[in-house]
Order: sequence, then C-alpha cells, then structure tokens
Amino acid sequence: MLFAIAIGILFATCKKEKDDKKNMQNVTLQGVVKDVSGNPLSGVKVVTGTASTTTSSDGKFSFTQVNVVKKRAIIKFEKSGYFTLTRSNVKESDMYMVAVMYPKGNSDISVQTSFKASEGMTLTVPKGMKVKFPASSIMKSDGSAYSGTVKVDMMYLSPKAENFTEMMPGGDLLALNSNNKEVLLIPWGMVNVNLTDGSGTPLQIKTGSKAELTFPIPEGMGSNPPTIPLWHFDEEKGIWIQAADAILKGDVYVGEVTHFSWVNLDYPAGIVNIKGKVVCEDGYPTASVKVTASNNYVYYCAYTNLSGEYSIIIPAQTPVLLSVMANGGSDSQSVNGQSGGTVYQAQSLVLPCNDTPPELGSGVYVVGSEINGQGIRVATLWKDNQKQSLSDGSINTEATSVYVSKNGDIHVVGYERPNTSVFPIAAKYWKNGIVQNLPNGTYANSVYVSGSDVYIAGKNGNSAVLWKNGIAQNLPNGTYANSVYVSGNDVYVAGGNGYSAAVLWKNGIAQNLPNGDYASSVYVSGNDVYVAGTYSWDAAVLWKNGIAQNLPNGDYASSVYVSGNDVYVAGCSPKPITGNIIYIGNSGCWAQIEIGNNLGLWKNGIAQELPKVNYMLQYMEMNILSYCSSFGYSFYISNKANSVFTSGSDVYFAFSGCIDGEASLACLYKNGEVFQLSNITSSANCVFVK
Repeated sequence: MLFAIAIGILFATCKKEKDDKKNMQNVTLQGVVKDVSGNPLSGVKVVTGTASTTTSSDGKFSFTQVNVVKKRAIIKFEKSGYFTLTRSNVKESDMYMVAVMYPKGNSDISVQTSFKASEGMTLTVPKGMKVKFPASSIMKSDGSAYSGTVKVDMMYLSPKAENFTEMMPGGDLLALNSNNKEVLLIPWGMVNVNLTDGSGTPLQIKTGSKAELTFPIPEGMGSNPPTIPLWHFDEEKGIWIQAADAILKGDVYVGEVTHFSWVNLDYPAGIVNIKGKVVCEDGYPTASVKVTASNNYVYYCAYTNLSGEYSIIIPAQTPVLLSVMANGGSDSQSVNGQSGGTVYQAQSLVLPCNDTPPELGSGVYVVGSEINGQGIRVATLWKDNQKQSLSDGSINTEATSVYVSKNGDIHVVGYERPNTSVFPIAAKYWKNGIVQNLPNGTYANSVYVSGSDVYIAGKNGNSAVLWKNGIAQNLPNGTYANSVYVSGNDVYVAGGNGYSAAVLWKNGIAQNLPNGDYASSVYVSGNDVYVAGTYSWDAAVLWKNGIAQNLPNGDYASSVYVSGNDVYVAGCSPKPITGNIIYIGNSGCWAQIEIGNNLGLWKNGIAQELPKVNYMLQYMEMNILSYCSSFGYSFYISNKANSVFTSGSDVYFAFSGCIDGEASLACLYKNGEVFQLSNITSSANCVFVK
C-alpha cells in the first residue's frame, strides 16, 4: 500500500479563464499563515497577480481577487528568513487557505551552507535527503558560468512530516503528466534548493549539467516500484510538471534534474473528489476546521470555507475514513473506494457548537436604543459591550450615529418623538453623554467630526438639514439628509428628495444620483466618492463617483466603508419569505407585517457569506397601531445591516436581529461572530471603532 497525503482548498463555481499570468478574478479568499509551531506569522507578504497584502498580527490575510492561470488561483508567501512558498488550487468563489512557512537554517529537515562552484558539493540533511552538485555546474541567470561562492538553502519534506500538507507548494498535488493529462500525485518526498551568490542573486544549474538527487524511502510506503517519476513545481502555473524518473537503488531512489525549483518524488494516480460540509449541532456552518480522509496507510486533509464546505482529492479505489475534530468534539464517516473521475458527496459532519465566548476587543462603540419596562425607547450607547443610557426613559428617544474624535470625545446624534407618535419632533446631539437639542431639526441621522468642527446631517420636517457646530443650513432640493462625510475642505452629504431621487450634496450643491431612489451613506477615499443606497426599493446600489453599480442579490444598501482597496457595503438581501405574515390588532384595526430580508454584506461588489447572522427580524413598535382606524394598515419590516466599519483586518456591522426566537435585539457582527448587546427589545444603528 502507498502512503499518501493531499490537501484540497474549497470551491464552488468556476468561470471561463484566460491564460494570462495576471488574470485577476473575483473571489472570497481568506487564510492564515503560521510557523511550524502553529503560531500565527505576521508581516508575511502575500502576493497574487497584481494584488498584495501583509498578514496581520494574528497571521490572517484576505483577498477579493486572485491571479488565475488555467483555472488555478496562485498565491505567493514571502518573509525574510523563511523559505518562500507558493500555494495554488482550482479557483472557486469561496476559498480558505492555510500556509505554514519554514525558517531557513540548519535543522533535521534543512541545511544552510556554501561551497565553491568550481569544486561542487554534496548536500545532506539529517533526514537522509542528498543533493550532489558536480564541479563547475553552476551558472548565472544570464546563462554565463559562475565560479564564485554558492550560498545554499535546502529543505526536505517527508510525506510523514507534521504540517506536510500546509508546507508543500501547490496545495492539492494535482499535476500534468508527460501526456499533458491531470493526475493526482502520491508523495514520497520533495526537496527545495535555493542557490544564490553573495549578493543574493539567484543561480541555477548550468546548461548541460545535472544535479543528482537521492531520496530516502519513508516508512510505511509498502512495496517500492522500480521507478517513480520526478516532478518540478511550475510557480507561474501553480501545478506540478512531470520530468525524469528516479530509479530504486537499494533503499533509496536516485534521479537527476537540470534545474531547481521544488522537486517532488511522486507516484501518479487517478482522481476522486470528496465534497462535504461541516456544521455544528444547531445547523450553522463551521468554518476553518480541518477535515481528514485516512486509513492505515493514507492521510489527506482539507479546510472548510465560510460556508463549512470542503473538498478533498484522494487517489482512486482508496477507502478512507472522513473525520473532523474541533470545538471539543468529533465526527466521522466511512467512504468506500471510488473509481477515478468520481465526485463523491459525503454526508455532513457534525460538531458541538463553539461555546467559547468570542472577544469583542476594545474601542468598539455602538449606538441604538432599548425599550424599558414602561415600553419607552431609551437612547443607548454600548462601549465595548458595556451599556450607557443617553436618555431618561420618559419619552421615546433613538440614537442613530456615533463618532469618536481623536481626543476621545464621544459624539452621538439621534431624535426624540412622542410616545404616541411615529414622527420625530426633536433632533438630539450628545457630547460625552451631555445632551442638547439641535435648532430647526426634527431628526439627526449622522455625525462626523473634522478637527474642532462637528457636522450633523438630518432633517427638519420635510427639509434636509446640515448642522455645523450647531448652526443649521437647509440643503437645496432635498427632504432628508442621511449621512455626512468631510474630506479636507469638502463636506459631502447623502440623502434624497422625497423617496424617488437619491441626492449627493458637495459643499451644499446638490447632484442627483442616476438610477437611485434613496442615498443612505457616503464615504470619501482619496479622490473617490462612494455612496450607498437603493433603486426602486428592491435593488441595492453603490455609486462610485456618480456611476451606479447594482449589488448582487441586494434589496437595500444602508452603509459604505472603504479600507485601503476594499469597499464594504452593508444592507439587506434577499427578498422576504413568502407567506411569513403576522396580523396584529388593536381597537378594531389590524396591521399586516411582512417579515423577511436577511442581512447583507458586500466586499468589492461580492456578496459575503454570513453564517450565524441570517436572523429574521420580528420587531414591530406596537404603538404605531394608534394610527389605525377601521381600515387595515400594512407594514413591511426589513432586516438589514445598518452600519459597517473596518479596523485593520476586522470587519464589524451593527444590526437588530432575532436570537433564539426572542424579539429584536441589538447585535454586533465581528469577523463571523455575533455579539448580543442587549437581552431586551433593542436596536443597533451604528458602529464606530477607535
């Protein structure tokens, strides 16, 4: 029997590809880089085509576009003092990747040394791998002979090594054989040799020369065939390519190569693709966990994506046990040997739900409201999940926006309305908890601080208003102002005129936005102005410099935030669930409430998977029924993400959702985790992270 290891990286759908080496395509790719001890590795440069990023302190990285060559996504990892690693896999819409980088130096699997090119040298690592360079066998990159000192960094990977699947180049061990046919490689070992001169310039084996490779045979490989092919890793294409054969000589395999990248001693086999999903006991997908497929002789693994999905490629006719272990539990199922070319759909693996409370972190501010015991809405600020009431609970008050200035002052705006009315009567502004009414205003929606100036957007009756340091200015051609942003000397306000024209004001001058009914949020990054809103009340829209882009599967866009090259939009998606209607009545009248709309988050125009967040909103302010008479009054309640904010690699949005069947509760999303801010009926309208 052959001992084999392979890894799959997750995928869903593919598009027609080009052969361009810089063919950037949309994707949701997340991952983490670790060292050999399992610690996160920060400061790693991660490159894919024309895009690059650096891993954060927790080793994480993400991309919304990847370089694709012949349907394979290619990602390169570089860090000083470590072996460079290129990972690749079939490009899919949702991918998760784990990379383990190994430090250069001397260890049981690596060697760092130098030799004179004119004399040659045999390199040996303690695990038994040998590489022999003949005398005068090295050349420069321009093809001329090199006779100076050669610096060598060499690493050998045995298929029995811990983290083998995360340390090897590629990722799925797919290869092209000499007939240009895709095969799966069963690894017997691989070696990486980097040759440089004294200044770090790459060197190679001289044309016409060969280096001799001696591979030890790992334990448990079973019978040893007389020859096994050698393969080299093509970093431009992200796939293994068949080269010469290695010959069995006693208890080692010996072969020759004419140039160095990674070189692999692998036996080819047919391909079986196992697909499945991992969920926790309450049915939610479990992301970023390792799934293995193994028996007494073979071991394969894959990691789940945001939807809990995985894909493992194994050799044909190989029975395996699928298993997963995480969250203090495990699950497994048997899979019989399958014919080559089979795609096998496994049953879901089930784990306990993770009961470890996630960490919210510090400097996180959320505003909204809670309903007290008398049924009155109280304006509320949560700082790091600690609640502070902003109003006294005698009259309905809502906090709509928060901004924390550089000196630590907390600015909050909102509105007040009578307990028997749905219409606001007074715009409110709190600075460090001290409240004041805004003149000539009934509704305050957004606050922004620039230097010592405080800007607030809102409305007064049917007129859009911008306040600067408490002084009101009516905005022309507008009935409401929803969002304000200051960039340099320019003040931008997003809003609308009625509910049929989205409007952007720049320094008080109105511009109607095409294909828009309602503008919810504005953000300025460099010379680019982004506005989020809606069209026809059933299509989420993002405008960039006045040009509209419909967001896929979106009904409404409520907030936009830009971080570097990434544009995040929060809102709601998709349509209400058919037939989910509740009737409530009071004093001979009734209200029809249609409940629906899942939370929506888009990154660079791509809808993001939001496991654990698609709650149904089931809140309705009952006193709205005071406006009912003998006729029916119909309402549609939309569950949407109200505000999005990023800080470093962390993504937050505030929303109000139903948790475990309870009424609407103020919630905060952070990186796939949901933080419940209140245990009574409440709302969360805006998040700010300092």
